[in-house]
Amino acid sequence: IRDRLYSMCIVSLLSLYAFSEGKRRKNMIKMFKNILKRRITSNDFVNEIRNRGGIVGERVSFIDPSSTHYDFNYPYAIKIGNDVTITPKVTILAHDYSYSVLNKVYGIMPQNFRPTQIGNNIFIGEGATILMGTTIGDNVIIGAGAVVSGNIPCNTVWAGNPARQICTLDEYKEKHLNRYEESAVLLAQQIFDRFHRKPTYSEMKMFIGLFAPRTDEYKKYFKRLNSNLQGVPENVWRVEQKYEDLEDFLKKNKIDF
Repeated sequence: IRDRLYSMCIVSLLSLYAFSEGKRRKNMIKMFKNILKRRITSNDFVNEIRNRGGIVGERVSFIDPSSTHYDFNYPYAIKIGNDVTITPKVTILAHDYSYSVLNKVYGIMPQNFRPTQIGNNIFIGEGATILMGTTIGDNVIIGAGAVVSGNIPCNTVWAGNPARQICTLDEYKEKHLNRYEESAVLLAQQIFDRFHRKPTYSEMKMFIGLFAPRTDEYKKYFKRLNSNLQGVPENVWRVEQKYEDLEDFLKKNKIDF
Protein backbone atom coordinates (compact mmCIF):
# COMPACT_ATOMS: atom_id res chain seq x y z
CA ILE A 1 0.00 0.00 0.00
CA ARG A 2 2.83 2.39 0.90
CA ASP A 3 4.55 1.75 -2.45
CA ARG A 4 1.28 2.26 -4.35
CA LEU A 5 0.64 5.60 -2.63
CA TYR A 6 4.23 6.62 -3.27
CA SER A 7 3.86 5.82 -6.99
CA MET A 8 0.58 7.75 -7.20
CA CYS A 9 2.22 10.74 -5.55
CA ILE A 10 5.10 10.68 -8.04
CA VAL A 11 2.74 10.44 -11.01
CA SER A 12 0.70 13.38 -9.72
CA LEU A 13 3.81 15.48 -9.21
CA LEU A 14 5.12 14.61 -12.67
CA SER A 15 1.83 15.80 -14.17
CA LEU A 16 2.07 19.08 -12.31
CA TYR A 17 5.74 19.43 -13.30
CA ALA A 18 4.88 19.09 -17.00
CA PHE A 19 2.62 22.16 -16.82
CA SER A 20 4.82 24.30 -14.58
CA GLU A 21 7.63 26.71 -15.39
CA GLY A 22 10.10 29.15 -13.86
CA LYS A 23 10.08 29.42 -10.08
CA ARG A 24 7.25 26.92 -9.75
CA ARG A 25 9.26 24.29 -11.66
CA LYS A 26 12.26 24.86 -9.36
CA ASN A 27 10.02 24.33 -6.34
CA MET A 28 8.74 21.11 -7.91
CA ILE A 29 12.31 19.84 -8.30
CA LYS A 30 12.92 20.63 -4.64
CA MET A 31 9.80 18.67 -3.70
CA PHE A 32 10.98 15.67 -5.72
CA LYS A 33 14.31 15.70 -3.90
CA ASN A 34 12.65 15.87 -0.50
CA ILE A 35 10.33 12.96 -1.32
CA LEU A 36 13.23 10.82 -2.49
CA LYS A 37 15.20 11.63 0.67
CA ARG A 38 12.33 10.63 2.93
CA ARG A 39 12.01 7.42 0.96
CA ILE A 40 15.35 6.10 2.32
CA THR A 41 14.86 4.09 5.50
CA SER A 42 17.47 3.07 8.05
CA ASN A 43 17.19 -0.55 6.87
CA ASP A 44 17.72 0.54 3.26
CA PHE A 45 20.84 2.42 4.27
CA VAL A 46 22.24 -0.46 6.33
CA ASN A 47 21.63 -2.90 3.48
CA GLU A 48 23.37 -0.59 1.03
CA ILE A 49 26.44 -0.44 3.29
CA ARG A 50 26.46 -4.23 3.62
CA ASN A 51 26.03 -4.67 -0.14
CA ARG A 52 29.15 -2.59 -0.66
CA GLY A 53 31.18 -4.70 1.74
CA GLY A 54 30.67 -2.70 4.92
CA ILE A 55 30.22 -4.41 8.27
CA VAL A 56 27.13 -3.35 10.23
CA GLY A 57 25.83 -5.18 13.30
CA GLU A 58 22.30 -5.78 14.52
CA ARG A 59 19.84 -3.10 15.74
CA VAL A 60 21.78 -0.27 14.11
CA SER A 61 19.61 2.79 13.52
CA PHE A 62 20.35 5.73 11.21
CA ILE A 63 17.75 8.30 12.32
CA ASP A 64 17.96 10.29 9.08
CA PRO A 65 19.93 8.35 6.45
CA SER A 66 19.46 11.07 3.84
CA SER A 67 21.57 13.49 5.90
CA THR A 68 24.25 10.97 6.93
CA HIS A 69 27.64 11.40 5.26
CA TYR A 70 29.03 7.86 5.12
CA ASP A 71 32.36 7.19 3.43
CA PHE A 72 31.08 5.14 0.49
CA ASN A 73 34.51 5.43 -1.14
CA TYR A 74 35.68 2.82 1.37
CA PRO A 75 32.56 1.34 3.01
CA TYR A 76 34.39 -1.95 3.69
CA ALA A 77 36.86 -0.05 5.90
CA ILE A 78 34.18 0.99 8.41
CA LYS A 79 32.91 -1.47 10.99
CA ILE A 80 29.83 -0.74 13.12
CA GLY A 81 28.83 -3.01 16.03
CA ASN A 82 25.45 -3.83 17.56
CA ASP A 83 22.91 -1.45 19.16
CA VAL A 84 24.24 1.74 17.59
CA THR A 85 22.14 4.90 17.15
CA ILE A 86 23.40 7.43 14.58
CA THR A 87 21.45 10.70 14.61
CA PRO A 88 21.05 13.17 11.70
CA LYS A 89 23.97 14.86 9.89
CA VAL A 90 26.66 12.53 11.24
CA THR A 91 29.82 12.04 9.15
CA ILE A 92 31.79 8.77 9.29
CA LEU A 93 35.07 8.65 7.36
CA ALA A 94 37.85 6.22 6.44
CA HIS A 95 39.87 8.72 4.37
CA ASP A 96 40.28 12.46 3.86
CA TYR A 97 40.44 14.70 0.81
CA SER A 98 42.78 17.37 2.13
CA TYR A 99 45.49 16.08 -0.20
CA SER A 100 43.66 17.93 -2.99
CA VAL A 101 45.46 21.10 -1.83
CA LEU A 102 48.83 19.35 -2.19
CA ASN A 103 47.80 18.29 -5.66
CA LYS A 104 47.31 21.92 -6.72
CA VAL A 105 50.53 23.20 -5.13
CA TYR A 106 52.97 20.29 -5.55
CA GLY A 107 51.39 18.11 -8.20
CA ILE A 108 51.24 15.09 -5.89
CA MET A 109 48.31 13.21 -4.33
CA PRO A 110 49.43 11.48 -1.09
CA GLN A 111 46.00 10.38 0.13
CA ASN A 112 45.64 9.16 3.73
CA PHE A 113 43.50 6.16 4.65
CA ARG A 114 42.74 4.44 7.97
CA PRO A 115 39.99 1.95 8.93
CA THR A 116 37.34 3.20 11.35
CA GLN A 117 35.61 1.10 13.98
CA ILE A 118 32.51 1.84 16.07
CA GLY A 119 31.78 -0.56 18.95
CA ASN A 120 28.59 -1.88 20.55
CA ASN A 121 25.91 0.17 22.33
CA ILE A 122 26.92 3.56 20.95
CA PHE A 123 25.03 6.84 20.64
CA ILE A 124 26.38 9.43 18.17
CA GLY A 125 24.83 12.89 18.53
CA GLU A 126 23.63 15.13 15.70
CA GLY A 127 26.29 16.63 13.46
CA ALA A 128 29.19 14.67 14.96
CA THR A 129 32.16 13.75 12.76
CA ILE A 130 34.01 10.47 13.16
CA LEU A 131 37.36 10.96 11.44
CA MET A 132 39.33 8.22 9.68
CA GLY A 133 41.20 5.83 11.93
CA THR A 134 38.93 6.37 14.92
CA THR A 135 38.24 3.39 17.18
CA ILE A 136 35.26 3.78 19.52
CA GLY A 137 34.94 1.23 22.34
CA ASP A 138 31.68 -0.20 23.70
CA ASN A 139 29.06 1.76 25.69
CA VAL A 140 30.09 5.23 24.50
CA ILE A 141 28.11 8.46 24.05
CA ILE A 142 29.34 11.00 21.48
CA GLY A 143 27.88 14.49 21.93
CA ALA A 144 26.31 16.58 19.16
CA GLY A 145 28.84 18.34 16.93
CA ALA A 146 31.81 16.45 18.32
CA VAL A 147 34.83 15.88 16.08
CA VAL A 148 36.22 12.49 17.08
CA SER A 149 39.58 10.90 16.33
CA GLY A 150 41.94 8.37 17.87
CA ASN A 151 41.00 5.72 20.42
CA ILE A 152 37.87 6.27 22.50
CA PRO A 153 37.78 4.03 25.63
CA CYS A 154 34.75 1.93 26.59
CA ASN A 155 32.17 3.32 29.03
CA THR A 156 32.90 7.01 28.43
CA VAL A 157 31.15 10.18 27.25
CA TRP A 158 32.82 12.54 24.75
CA ALA A 159 31.97 15.98 23.36
CA GLY A 160 33.55 19.04 21.75
CA ASN A 161 35.81 19.97 18.85
CA PRO A 162 38.22 18.31 19.11
CA ALA A 163 36.30 15.77 21.18
CA ARG A 164 37.44 15.20 24.75
CA GLN A 165 36.19 12.93 27.50
CA ILE A 166 33.76 14.80 29.74
CA CYS A 167 32.89 11.96 32.13
CA THR A 168 32.62 8.22 32.55
CA LEU A 169 29.41 6.37 31.79
CA ASP A 170 28.86 5.76 35.52
CA GLU A 171 29.11 9.50 36.21
CA TYR A 172 26.73 10.21 33.33
CA LYS A 173 24.24 7.71 34.74
CA GLU A 174 24.28 9.47 38.13
CA LYS A 175 23.69 12.86 36.48
CA HIS A 176 20.69 11.52 34.59
CA LEU A 177 19.23 9.78 37.63
CA ASN A 178 19.54 13.00 39.66
CA ARG A 179 17.65 14.95 36.98
CA TYR A 180 15.10 12.25 36.14
CA GLU A 181 12.31 13.30 38.49
CA GLU A 182 12.89 17.00 37.86
CA SER A 183 12.62 16.36 34.11
CA ALA A 184 9.33 14.51 34.61
CA VAL A 185 7.89 17.49 36.49
CA LEU A 186 9.06 19.91 33.78
CA LEU A 187 7.47 17.78 31.05
CA ALA A 188 4.14 17.51 32.90
CA GLN A 189 4.11 21.27 33.52
CA GLN A 190 4.92 21.95 29.87
CA ILE A 191 2.00 19.82 28.71
CA PHE A 192 -0.35 21.54 31.18
CA ASP A 193 0.81 25.04 30.16
CA ARG A 194 0.45 24.29 26.47
CA PHE A 195 -2.80 22.31 26.38
CA HIS A 196 -4.48 23.36 29.67
CA ARG A 197 -5.09 19.79 30.76
CA LYS A 198 -3.32 17.08 32.66
CA PRO A 199 -0.84 14.90 30.74
CA THR A 200 -1.61 11.30 29.87
CA TYR A 201 0.46 8.26 30.72
CA SER A 202 1.50 7.94 27.07
CA GLU A 203 2.62 11.58 26.93
CA MET A 204 4.82 11.08 29.98
CA LYS A 205 6.69 8.41 28.00
CA MET A 206 9.89 7.17 29.73
CA PHE A 207 8.93 8.84 33.02
CA ILE A 208 6.06 6.42 33.55
CA GLY A 209 8.17 4.33 35.93
CA LEU A 210 8.02 7.08 38.57
CA PHE A 211 4.30 6.72 39.12
CA ALA A 212 2.66 3.93 37.10
CA PRO A 213 1.30 1.05 39.19
CA ARG A 214 3.32 -2.16 38.76
CA THR A 215 0.46 -4.15 37.30
CA ASP A 216 0.46 -6.35 34.22
CA GLU A 217 -2.08 -4.00 32.64
CA TYR A 218 0.28 -1.00 32.76
CA LYS A 219 3.31 -3.05 31.73
CA LYS A 220 1.50 -4.37 28.66
CA TYR A 221 0.24 -0.86 27.87
CA PHE A 222 3.75 0.64 28.02
CA LYS A 223 5.18 -2.24 25.99
CA ARG A 224 2.69 -1.50 23.20
CA LEU A 225 3.70 2.16 23.22
CA ASN A 226 7.41 1.38 22.94
CA SER A 227 7.52 -1.93 21.10
CA ASN A 228 10.14 -0.56 18.69
CA LEU A 229 12.64 0.32 21.44
CA GLN A 230 14.89 -2.55 22.44
CA GLY A 231 14.78 -3.27 26.17
CA VAL A 232 12.87 -0.09 27.07
CA PRO A 233 9.50 -1.63 28.01
CA GLU A 234 11.20 -3.84 30.61
CA ASN A 235 13.90 -1.51 31.93
CA VAL A 236 11.64 1.48 32.61
CA TRP A 237 10.18 -0.39 35.59
CA ARG A 238 13.61 -0.59 37.26
CA VAL A 239 13.17 3.03 38.37
CA GLU A 240 11.88 3.44 41.91
CA GLN A 241 8.14 4.14 42.02
CA LYS A 242 7.81 7.29 44.13
CA TYR A 243 4.10 8.02 43.59
CA GLU A 244 0.92 5.95 43.75
CA ASP A 245 -0.13 6.92 40.23
CA LEU A 246 -0.11 9.84 37.78
CA GLU A 247 -2.72 11.78 39.77
CA ASP A 248 -0.57 11.52 42.89
CA PHE A 249 2.49 12.68 40.96
CA LEU A 250 0.68 15.75 39.59
CA LYS A 251 -0.84 16.65 42.96
CA LYS A 252 2.37 16.39 44.98
CA ASN A 253 4.30 18.43 42.42
CA LYS A 254 1.56 21.11 42.39
CA ILE A 255 0.70 20.80 38.75
CA ASP A 256 -2.87 22.09 38.73
CA PHE A 257 -5.51 21.29 36.14
